[in-house]
Amino acid sequence: MLLRGGCKIVNVSSDSALAAFPGEAAYAASKAGLIALTRSIAKELGPHGIYCSAICPGAVLTSRGNTSW
Repeated sequence: MLLRGGCKIVNVSSDSALAAFPGEAAYAASKAGLIALTRSIAKELGPHGIYCSAICPGAVLTSRGNTSW
């Protein structure tokens, strides 16, 4: 990536990393770790043209009125 002059990296995390849900501790921890990794990569490699960001989708209200995780 450095030799090519940079790139853009997009990681997919979750809103579970930012809010607690019962029974989801391991999942939330892994997604929070991904956000920390994303921030570290962005700070370390951003000056070299390698940009890193994360999206954090959450629950979606469906037409049936329930949520889809």
